[in-house]
Amino acid sequence: MYCLADASRDLKNTSSKWAPETVGLKEFAWQTGYVAFSVSVTARELAQNDIAKQEEHHVTLSARDEQNLE
Repeated sequence: MYCLADASRDLKNTSSKWAPETVGLKEFAWQTGYVAFSVSVTARELAQNDIAKQEEHHVTLSARDEQNLE
């Protein structure tokens, strides 16, 4: 079993090194804390499809631009 707090810590640690090196985000930093969401079994496929389409979606709208729309 993998504790959510440990998974969050490991994800933040790994991506904090990955983002500046791979994406070139020199000022990349995680906020303090984390949030987790669950998905019902009936919505699982929809959520997986949305995640799978993120790269395609961000070809026309960057994550930064999308954030500025909110």
